[in-house]
Amino acid sequence: MSKRRSIAVLIVPLALLAGCPKGVEESAAYKAACQGPPLRSVERRNQAMEDGYAINRQYDCIDKASFVDVAEQKAKWEAANTPEAIAQRKADREKLIAEDQARRAADAEKKEATPPPPRLPTR
Repeated sequence: MSKRRSIAVLIVPLALLAGCPKGVEESAAYKAACQGPPLRSVERRNQAMEDGYAINRQYDCIDKASFVDVAEQKAKWEAANTPEAIAQRKADREKLIAEDQARRAADAEKKEATPPPPRLPTR
């Protein structure tokens, strides 16, 4: 019994390291769950996670929903960082600064124009 047990202990980790069997990526279930081929290596899996993808543990691949999410995030970032978008944010910031400075100047002018409240004589 212990020999069988030791063989099972060796086989299970090897099966986990191997990932999904070759050819499974042609199945409809794989195509529905995964984007791209199985990762099949620690380096590729780690890189995918560093890039922001979730890993489908059943097929050892990039999860299709996370692939869509990362693509949307990249598109938003790229749209927000075009030269035009950066120039627009800079112009908006300068406008806000100018409005704030004008408001502060008007407040200071109003404060100077208003006479101080009368002082009551002290006895």
